[in-house]
Amino acid sequence: MVDIVSAVVTGLMIGLVYALIASSLNIIFGVMRIVNFAHGNFLILAAYSSFWLWELFDIDPLTSLVAVVPIFFVLGLVAYYLTVPRLLNADDTEMMSFLVYFGLSIVLAAGMRIVWGSQTRAIPTPYEGTLPLSVQFLGQTYATSRVIGSVVSVVLLSALVWFLYRTYYGMAIRALIQNREATKFLGIETHRVSAYSFGIGMALAGVAGTLLTLIFPAFAATGGQNYTIIAFSIIVMGGLGDPIGAMIGGVVFALVEQVAMLFLPLSASPLIAFVVLVAIIMLRPEGLFRVQDVRGALADLRGRGGG
Repeated sequence: MVDIVSAVVTGLMIGLVYALIASSLNIIFGVMRIVNFAHGNFLILAAYSSFWLWELFDIDPLTSLVAVVPIFFVLGLVAYYLTVPRLLNADDTEMMSFLVYFGLSIVLAAGMRIVWGSQTRAIPTPYEGTLPLSVQFLGQTYATSRVIGSVVSVVLLSALVWFLYRTYYGMAIRALIQNREATKFLGIETHRVSAYSFGIGMALAGVAGTLLTLIFPAFAATGGQNYTIIAFSIIVMGGLGDPIGAMIGGVVFALVEQVAMLFLPLSASPLIAFVVLVAIIMLRPEGLFRVQDVRGALADLRGRGGG
């Protein structure tokens, strides 16, 4: 019983970061149908950025977000204007974007491996001397850094929900996800909103990559593809193009993964989460938590006069 409680709590903490990773990817895919297969590599790049700010300047991961977030937002805008307008004009946007960003993922992974090597990196105790190294909850001990990472994830996920449902650009993003053509009749500048969406998705990826240094004991230049596969699995589970579904899917995926570790060998336990994913695709291909809210989003935009 104690082991199950520990697995559930750990699954929740990891799942919140997974939710942030998947939501950032789902915004990009939902708005533009761009298959950003380099998403995990950008996460690792953010983790390296946080690591070196800590290693060279003794800046803790949360403080490093002050630099990481704007840098990755701008990086997202640059990536959008360099690639997306051309990809949107392709006959098969999803396939072409997959090929482009798959190539970019290889370039990023190789570049990070050349510059920083293939050995693992870690920020073991970034808040030592300021906070206790661990906390007690329900009779179990959890690393303080992991608790901090999960709390920050909750705050950011809540802020993302508020942004999507309470701000003009958030409603425009939701409307684009559901019906790109319909938004044009409201006078929405789809390219500008899409560019902001890509920037926001990349900024959230920067945050998630930084939080990885708190949640997991180590990372390496070659680990990006694994996070990309996990993120795509989660957004398929939660519903393609639905950021809220991705949040729930991230938590479900991590819970299944962590509980499975109690009953299976460590190397085999991640398979259970993917078995659940395949079952969902077969039984409910639209995802578990698909929410159709285009009418509400478009109505809200219309009420604001299209901007």
